[in-house]
Amino acid sequence: MLIRFIAPARLGQVKTRARAVVVSVFLPRLRETRLVRPISPTALAIRVIRANIVAEWLFELLPSRGRATKKREG
Repeated sequence: MLIRFIAPARLGQVKTRARAVVVSVFLPRLRETRLVRPISPTALAIRVIRANIVAEWLFELLPSRGRATKKREG
């Protein structure tokens, strides 16, 4: 098998290129399964950025329930 003879550092590059080939083959064939309103790339970027800003704001506003709230014993 070809993958066994490739160095582990190069294996990541091979996988990345293989994924790029698969995406380039199948991407033109992808279609929406239902009717959707067309959106410009600019509007999409604004929605994504706004969602990220709101998510970061919520993470800072709401108290975390993970390790950070536990008191350390020392």
